[in-house]
Amino acid sequence: MPLLKLDAGGMVEVDKAGYLWGDQMGDATIQASVRKVSGQNLSLILRRTGKSPKASNYAAWFNGGAGFGIGDNVDGKWTDLATVKAPKPYNDFFTMQFSAIGEQLILSVNGEEILRASDGKLKTGCVGIATRGGMSQFKDIQLRVIDPATLVPGFPCRAVGLAAILTR
Repeated sequence: MPLLKLDAGGMVEVDKAGYLWGDQMGDATIQASVRKVSGQNLSLILRRTGKSPKASNYAAWFNGGAGFGIGDNVDGKWTDLATVKAPKPYNDFFTMQFSAIGEQLILSVNGEEILRASDGKLKTGCVGIATRGGMSQFKDIQLRVIDPATLVPGFPCRAVGLAAILTR
């Protein structure tokens, strides 16, 4: 089974991996229709900098039943900034949106804000999707650069294949 699979309908299956793409940017929103199939969680990633294992980023995560969260991974150390219990089960696809605007980190589910955190450690970076310890599905992936002045073209974190499904 490949780690990344893109079907004709524009759905990406991610198996125990993460994928980054785009140029470095500051204020941005990533949105996708998501479904967790197995494993620990799925994530939408903003402001990713550096290389593993000492990379840094913000992530909005869903663990498949018990809850959602916003956290940061700074120099390889994960910290939950905010968590909330899932208001209902999400067994099928649902829309997840994650925004970083200044120091505000905002997670929305199906168009409703469910979680907000404030953190100013990371100012710019790449966007991405990830799953931990299992498989998740992502479709209708969209990216909106909120402040074009923060866009730095050519930042080396492009992933082959995802550009075709990314909408700016």
